[in-house]
Amino acid sequence: VLWTPDFLTEFRSRRGYELRRYLPALAESSFRFPGGASERIRHDYAQTLSELWVENHVVPTRRWANRHGLESAGRAFGADDIGLDVVEVAKAYDVPDVDHITNPTIDWVRTTTSGARISGNNRASSELGDLVGADYMITLETLKRIGDRQLVGGANQLDLHGYPYKFA
Repeated sequence: VLWTPDFLTEFRSRRGYELRRYLPALAESSFRFPGGASERIRHDYAQTLSELWVENHVVPTRRWANRHGLESAGRAFGADDIGLDVVEVAKAYDVPDVDHITNPTIDWVRTTTSGARISGNNRASSELGDLVGADYMITLETLKRIGDRQLVGGANQLDLHGYPYKFA
């Protein structure tokens, strides 16, 4: 569970209720409070976490970069069972980014690139070319397949992570 010293105060202020008594819903996804409350608690946690991440990290970084003539780029990690809202975080970057290692599905790319489109941004990047545990095993055909999948998902800027092919 991602946490900061002020998280409980921020949560209460933003969501209107005390989180402390509902912590088991965050620690164990199989834990169920009656009436669907566990799902609501996990949603509220993720929403609060996303808001705080954007306000305290992404926006200040973007402002700093823009003041220096640069664009900010980044991605939302922790978008698993309970984590960051990928679309909300992606909306806050100048150029939201995704990679095929995090999740190779087209839907994952679409989720990230949707943040760009909703915010009016016409660019979304994808890092490709790295295969975990398969150093020097990627072929040009595999690289093209990965790139095609990212383009179909809405990425329109492909950033080559590297091309560790021993016969290149």
